Amino acid sequence: MKKGIFSFIIAYLLFIIPQCQGQLIFENVKAIPFGSPFLSFRSTIGTQFSTNAHLLKNKFPGFNRIVYEGVPFANFGTFEYVFQYVKDTLVSLSLEKDFIIYDREIFYSLLRNLDQTLRNDKDIKLLPEYGKWDIQKPIKWVEEAFKKSVKKTNVIPGEDVHDKYVELETWDSYFGIYDKGLYSGKIISISILAGNTERIIELSPGFKSNYIGGRCNIKLEIFDESLQNLKMMEVAIRTDGAYTGGVYNPTENVIKLVPSNGIYYLPVEINNVLKINFIVDPGAADVSISADVFSTLVKSGTIKLSDFVGSSTYRFADGSTAVSDVFNISVLKIGDTEIHNVRTSVSTNLKAPLLLGQSALKKFKSYRIDNINNQLIIE
Repeated sequence: MKKGIFSFIIAYLLFIIPQCQGQLIFENVKAIPFGSPFLSFRSTIGTQFSTNAHLLKNKFPGFNRIVYEGVPFANFGTFEYVFQYVKDTLVSLSLEKDFIIYDREIFYSLLRNLDQTLRNDKDIKLLPEYGKWDIQKPIKWVEEAFKKSVKKTNVIPGEDVHDKYVELETWDSYFGIYDKGLYSGKIISISILAGNTERIIELSPGFKSNYIGGRCNIKLEIFDESLQNLKMMEVAIRTDGAYTGGVYNPTENVIKLVPSNGIYYLPVEINNVLKINFIVDPGAADVSISADVFSTLVKSGTIKLSDFVGSSTYRFADGSTAVSDVFNISVLKIGDTEIHNVRTSVSTNLKAPLLLGQSALKKFKSYRIDNINNQLIIE
């Protein structure tokens, strides 16, 4: 993550930070933007990560995960961060990490910090109906798992060594987050899983071994109780391999398109004063607006005489032609992307549709239309 990210964690997104004495504290849980739309990720949460994420999609539209791997978490190594979206709505954030015998002391340190925090922070209260908090039980399970024999053998190139749990034990606790004595609706769950595993590990650069022995996993998840129905929808459809995808590019600007009668509409803001729906029309040479929209822009004072570049003859799909005034729009804003000095024609027909043509589209580094999810994706 970016330098100075832990100050960001305090101020905005994540909910656990280390104090100088080693205790973990939960901060600003209420600031996590649960309920925010998927399309806002790029301009909010995504700007705080410098590493690439993976965007995993379910076969059900709107069920997405944005996953960051190998992100440092305080002094406890790197974690996997997962932002879960259901129906294009952020419903949960989780942090997860595996530990094997070689880093068990880090796991114990993390567990002790959690225990200290949960006992001392008055804004965190156990929800006893969902489980108890007893640090000794998971420690006992993990110790038993780590006592199992560990065999290390050189891995044969191409050998398939499966990563699996056996003799599994799981333990869960849930805590409510309060703000000045009032329940915030936010819940933090802590899940610990212990058992034995077989997996390939890299003991040193270029040297891989087959590890057979103890393994534990800790997962911290936070969610808003008001979105629990959406969260349970995701749990109900979750299966192995349900999510597939590739690298997620947070620099992409994704705009929701509205399909109607075989064409796509999208909202465009003109000169920071007027927001109106345009038709996406890659076949049109220029952006085109109607006479009444042009009149509104003139009255707003955002069009100057110097913006006019003359007139041009346009040929339409039916073969007809028309002469139209041409001027440059100073600013067009599409989603989070602004483009400037966009060549635009003015139709003499008051009912003429507004077209987003090539004079705008060619200003993007690249763009594509996702016909499955009805999205315009701009880079």
